[in-house]
Amino acid sequence: MVLLHLIRHGQSTFNAAADVCREWTKVSRDVSHHDAPLTDLGMQQASAIVAPEVDAVVVSPLTRALQTASIAFPLVTPQFIVMAECRESLHATCDIGRSPSLLKKEFPDICFESLPEEWWAMPGRPAQASVQRWAEKPDPEQDSDTNERLRSALRKIVALGLRRVAVVAHYGAIQHFMSANFSTDTDQCRLANCDVLTVEVDVDTLKVMGDISIWKNPLSTLVTYKIT
Repeated sequence: MVLLHLIRHGQSTFNAAADVCREWTKVSRDVSHHDAPLTDLGMQQASAIVAPEVDAVVVSPLTRALQTASIAFPLVTPQFIVMAECRESLHATCDIGRSPSLLKKEFPDICFESLPEEWWAMPGRPAQASVQRWAEKPDPEQDSDTNERLRSALRKIVALGLRRVAVVAHYGAIQHFMSANFSTDTDQCRLANCDVLTVEVDVDTLKVMGDISIWKNPLSTLVTYKIT
């Protein structure tokens, strides 16, 4: 059995902008939100997480997730494992990442050696690789591709052989992780910023054991966006 704590990142600059305008097309192409970092509120939300005891923290390489993990968990122990499979489904400029060398400058205590140079983009999809190209002509990730990489993420996490793992990721990624691997209704996985979903997984069958629980962050509210 492995106990997974799936944690959504704190409020990002993209979240804050989308909360105001609620127009997806406009905000999703805004290049100023490239790999959007946390806002001051997002940092407060991360600080408010009651961090569970874990053997490792698996984290998406997007900056908002790295910042959340760094605030919520100490960097010496537990071990940090950067896993590109846990990134957000690519649907906006905030989901376009940065190179491992740039991330290393900002997060010197985290290892990025396993990351490809353009880890956020699928091969042969140039509009996904460049934030400027995306702004001109978006090329969103398909649900089937997101589901497949998050199935791969679960297999990699189980292969770590650890009993307690935190996964710091994203709203859409956590929904896809739960639905693709366990056929969980996505309405059960609607996490506000820095909420924590906890689930036990049988490592032999990769099936959920028992109930899913969600810890609600006291500083967060869930906002939905108008897709236009």
